[in-house]
Amino acid sequence: MNTRLRLLMRIAVLVAALSVVAYAPALAAVSSTDLSSKDVGSSETELGDLVADAIRAHVKAEIGFVTASELKEVTIPKGVVSAQDIQNAITFGGDMISVLSLRGEQIRRALERSVMIYPQKNLGFLQVSGLEFTFDPKQPKGSRVQSVSIGGKPLKDLQVYTVAVTNSLAKGALGYFRVWQDSAITKVTKTTVSKAVEDYLQANSKLDYKKNRINLTK
Repeated sequence: MNTRLRLLMRIAVLVAALSVVAYAPALAAVSSTDLSSKDVGSSETELGDLVADAIRAHVKAEIGFVTASELKEVTIPKGVVSAQDIQNAITFGGDMISVLSLRGEQIRRALERSVMIYPQKNLGFLQVSGLEFTFDPKQPKGSRVQSVSIGGKPLKDLQVYTVAVTNSLAKGALGYFRVWQDSAITKVTKTTVSKAVEDYLQANSKLDYKKNRINLTK
């Protein structure tokens, strides 16, 4: 093979490689805050908020739930955050996303289950998206949730809401079968939680997570 032909082949390989880079999806974002999942079993976390937002955004649900069991306790420093950084913190990144249709009173019961042993850690503690709630740990189990708002409006017990969850949670994992049954599942996607995170970072290049969704009664 002559020198000119070898040079042309190298140029072709370089052009192909640059094309891949140019068209590769942006799988990173810039966060103005640390993204932590520390104490995810007993408190709201920035990383929990983000993953709940990601699965909710993927299916365009009104609410997103992620359990503490689905996240490892890590802290990703503020600055450039890659999808891989977040995926490494997800326990079951290959789990698919499902959608539930739940009445407001079921959502309230789910939140009660989430905080039922607070301040002890609970694998079923929920990281939430699309809603805010306050609870009073001094109250008896089952009566701790004091207020819930969805999209800025008070929760209505008889209204039906769409809720994005992982497939395992949709099937009632961690005792949530006491709150809903399989009949509440209205959609099972083929999208994994990891893929939803990738899509979310592609759509959101700037992240600013400040904990304000789960609050103790003052």
